[in-house]
Amino acid sequence: MLLSARQPHHEPTPLCANASTRERQVFYDFRTRNLSLISGTMCGDFWTLDVLQTAQVYPAMWHAVLCISSTYSSLQMPTAASTRQKHFTLSQCNAAIRHISSSMASHEHLGLADKQVILLTSVLLVGFCSLQDDAKQASRIADHTLALCYKWNLFDLDSNTSSNAILSPAFVVGQMQRLLVQYLWLDNRVPCWLTRQASTVSISGKPFASLTEALLELQPLLAAFQVLMHIERAPFVLKLAEGASDPRARFVMAVAAWKGKFASMRVADGDGNDAELLQLWVCCVDLVLGHEIGQAEFGFDRLQPIHARMLSLAEQAMQGQADVTSRGTCRYFSFGLSLCEPLYVVARSCRDSLQRRRAIGLLRRLNRTEGLLKSAFLADVAEAWLHAEESDSRAWTLSEGHRVRPHACPHRIWGVSVTFLDGGLARVWLRSLEEVVLGQSGKTVVIKS
Repeated sequence: MLLSARQPHHEPTPLCANASTRERQVFYDFRTRNLSLISGTMCGDFWTLDVLQTAQVYPAMWHAVLCISSTYSSLQMPTAASTRQKHFTLSQCNAAIRHISSSMASHEHLGLADKQVILLTSVLLVGFCSLQDDAKQASRIADHTLALCYKWNLFDLDSNTSSNAILSPAFVVGQMQRLLVQYLWLDNRVPCWLTRQASTVSISGKPFASLTEALLELQPLLAAFQVLMHIERAPFVLKLAEGASDPRARFVMAVAAWKGKFASMRVADGDGNDAELLQLWVCCVDLVLGHEIGQAEFGFDRLQPIHARMLSLAEQAMQGQADVTSRGTCRYFSFGLSLCEPLYVVARSCRDSLQRRRAIGLLRRLNRTEGLLKSAFLADVAEAWLHAEESDSRAWTLSEGHRVRPHACPHRIWGVSVTFLDGGLARVWLRSLEEVVLGQSGKTVVIKS
């Protein structure tokens, strides 16, 4: 009876594609069932209006939407049905890629609307690869997409830019900023396309009317700080040169302005979980600003209260998500603001071994794929990081009733570089500060991606 009540054949056929009955069925499933899970929260009408309308105009977006919706649905199917679904999914993926390639062939005639569609279609394909557990291909697509975004100067696009595009420029740029932050977690080296960073980030004087507005103004700050730590943090310089200005200073006023607006806004009933997630990310910003660069990894020592607050906020946010998922479909994947990354920050930067292990445990319990990143994979990377540091240190000390390892600065891991391999594996390259200074190769660990 339930199936007869659904009428996917009433869904509009896209203007530029002769949709089959099955395609209309999958699009219907995307619109009515999968969209709210895939999109995440604090996205306004971007997914429910902009993306759906664009998919009915641009064939690349149409096929990408069908591809990821079909993949998401197949996760709920028995193995045999899932195998049959896979053929349909791959055909949609190939069709989306063909249309992107066709558009790129005449790139000199691309307008803003076309560029936004190409970028967002690519983001959807990143999600498809992540859901397929093909981290290698997801990373490749992300790299190419971010390079295009920089080439087209879309990170500098004014959110109020007018165009004939259906997609909101602010939300498209927001998705790209989120992808940029995720991509840079995976490699401490500077990508060839990352040639510049924001000189400043502006925060409007208008009060936040919603958490969506707060997120849209926070994301440029998050991206700016992530790029800052890649471009300006030289691997072998353990303190700022005498008289050199702190590159973080130009963002202090913007952070303070955002915090002031956020503290003044009234959070609507039912939005408490999203507000906690935003606060969790603000804690990441506080860590960057509070870190004493001159003390290298020791600069995180006095930031233990922030780490503790982040773990508390993460547990509250996870409980809120559990309340939602317990009422229906399990949320395997989301393009929304990530809960994985703040936990990864604690696991890699905190000096308290117990708190680090607690963060790793939460990552494993989370069991989510968010955009490019999988919580279980980040837990494995963080665990390899922790083991590499602890294996180079011998002494234990007691601090405030907890066992804390006094990591010697030269043995602290400075950064991590991940290379995704075939067969669902990844090679993680870890280098300590001492190994960086001495030009040594460091350690490599192969883990499941």
